[in-house]
Amino acid sequence: MSERDEPILLTPGPVTLSPRVRRALAAANFSHREPAFARLYASVGDALTRLASASHHEPLLIAGSGTAATEAAFATLLSPQRTLLVVSNGAFGDRLAEIARVLGIPVRVLAYAWGEPMQPDAIAQLVDDDPTIAAVAVVQHETSVGCLNPVPQIGAALRRTRAKLFVDVVSSLGAEAFDADAANVAVVIGTANKCLHGIPGASFVIAREDAWIADAAPRSLYFDLRRYRRAAPGEVRIPFTPAVHALAALDEALLELEDAGGVSGRHRHYQALNTRVRAGLQACGIATRFDAISRSCSLTVADVPPGQTPDELYDTLLGRGFVIYHAKGDLRERCFLVANMGDLQLDTIDRFTSIVADVVTAGAR
Repeated sequence: MSERDEPILLTPGPVTLSPRVRRALAAANFSHREPAFARLYASVGDALTRLASASHHEPLLIAGSGTAATEAAFATLLSPQRTLLVVSNGAFGDRLAEIARVLGIPVRVLAYAWGEPMQPDAIAQLVDDDPTIAAVAVVQHETSVGCLNPVPQIGAALRRTRAKLFVDVVSSLGAEAFDADAANVAVVIGTANKCLHGIPGASFVIAREDAWIADAAPRSLYFDLRRYRRAAPGEVRIPFTPAVHALAALDEALLELEDAGGVSGRHRHYQALNTRVRAGLQACGIATRFDAISRSCSLTVADVPPGQTPDELYDTLLGRGFVIYHAKGDLRERCFLVANMGDLQLDTIDRFTSIVADVVTAGAR
């Protein structure tokens, strides 16, 4: 399949890459033991901490998905003697709790209905009432429903408590406002291949100095973040072979983001794309879900057209050059997801919704 014939990814990762990022990916051809990699590692880490407004944090880059970064953060930075409170209103909040349980971390879950607004004061009250809770974990952009959770308000409410806040920014950093310092976030967890427009394979944990604990024995060899810490200023400490090419692509993607106006510029562009997606689907008679919640600028949950199954819709659109995403959980059999992340333009969205209109018309015959 040639580049021209490649399908357009309307998925919440991986995303369609820009030509500029593709060139950087193809040009990366050096060992992680060379000075060039040390410069690359420093460039990516510094850019990520600036992007996350995490001035009192240390960036740690690992090879793996966002889930790998989450597992590394939990395995290294959570005590086996203290409780993690997971606040969940979707599939990926539930995944945080699953990871903690697999690692043997005591976990409580404050479970909201999918897409239901979180209540920061209620979260802080739970922490106040349970002296075993040492940390709270939440997803900023819950992509199973397109919900944007109130991280700044949660962080503010937790200031009166002893709990450290862990935030999954896997599907938000780069397109949604995020300020780790202002929001009292101790640990930031993310990946390269969503709103940052990199490729899968590189992820990161950005940890504040007070997030490190002394009473957790290693739960993993590969995911023990203590092995990744810099021993001296400017030193690159890579215990295992890193994702060199993925980091090279991410470095260029971060530069491209800056050139495009930073987070505010990308947010505006995403919002325009998202508005066009929703309007186009609704013009086809396709209902969109979770309209009344605090929504992200990058994802739409929509009903599968009558007379089709999600798999049939997926296959039909793939045959016409577009990849959509299956919904999660109970939404799986009646909904589909459209993400407007990646190197996309308005005319691409118009082509997509025109094809959807054809599919709906054909199905109604």
